[in-house]
Amino acid sequence: EDDSLILICNGEIFNYIELKEELIQKGHQFKTETDIEVILHLYEDFGMDFLNELNGQFAFAIYDKAKKALFCARDQMGIIPFFYTMVEDNFIFGSEIKAILEHPAVKAEVDLVGLDQILTFAGLASPRTMFKDIKSLENGHYLVVDANATINDIEYWDLIYPEGPVVLNGKDENYYSEELERLFDESIQLRLRTDVPY
Repeated sequence: EDDSLILICNGEIFNYIELKEELIQKGHQFKTETDIEVILHLYEDFGMDFLNELNGQFAFAIYDKAKKALFCARDQMGIIPFFYTMVEDNFIFGSEIKAILEHPAVKAEVDLVGLDQILTFAGLASPRTMFKDIKSLENGHYLVVDANATINDIEYWDLIYPEGPVVLNGKDENYYSEELERLFDESIQLRLRTDVPY
């Protein structure tokens, strides 16, 4: 509301309607009808601890004028790409590497480990890319770039596979099967929300 935050986002927030309703009840005022504006207001309320409230696919950067810090995040599954590099105390980012390579200070040099990964595996393992010093933000991670050009990379989500027996919390397998079907149906319905007919 005070124009102290700037947002750049690539992606879509599927549960924005529910989040927006909650934020309006708390007194937030929205300037647009876009789904991504909820990100700014959630950040105002919770700082960086709101990411798991988002149901969507996204890569974004918020510049916080008061803190003089840039906050960048990528969705839990890494659907939307986010690439970055630091050159001469300049943090340069984009959703495609070719955008970063347009900056005059960025040199297009091959990363030999990245090249090895491409030739050996089906793809690259983030944060590695094919280009030296250009990184891919890992899925379920966020970055904080402070006024001193220090980058902190923090994991906020991970898919954890249990090593031992799974506790079913007193519920039978049928309950979990039905819950999975309910969540799957809900996921499809959220993704069918559009501004235009489909």
